[in-house]
Amino acid sequence: MAATDLREFEDRLNGRECTQLIRDVVESLRKAAEQAGDVEWSAHSTPGGGWGLIGRRSGRIFCRFDPKPQAGHVCVSIPSADDTKLNAAGAVHKRKNAPSWVDIRDTRGARLLEPLIAEASAAASHVVS
Repeated sequence: MAATDLREFEDRLNGRECTQLIRDVVESLRKAAEQAGDVEWSAHSTPGGGWGLIGRRSGRIFCRFDPKPQAGHVCVSIPSADDTKLNAAGAVHKRKNAPSWVDIRDTRGARLLEPLIAEASAAASHVVS
């Protein structure tokens, strides 16, 4: 996964590639992350053409939002979230040896993730000594 400029992420999100619904979902998810505490945002791209946004707190990833314009949803990863709770928000895709992803198709689904994002943000800021 290659790092890209946040401006590139914004350009793709706000360009013709994405619908207003995808923009609204990403905006809702970002707002939830920012309300949970300080967020360090970075953008990324993958060799297959994928792209997205990573939220870190205290240097730890606590959320990822990857718009999928062709599929009409945003894939979301919240590493500490339980699959049962993710399932309430959308279709869950389990990964072998990695956190699950969930397809978020509307702002209702994004709102259902708000408590999970807040929990993940709090967990990321907890430093074990």
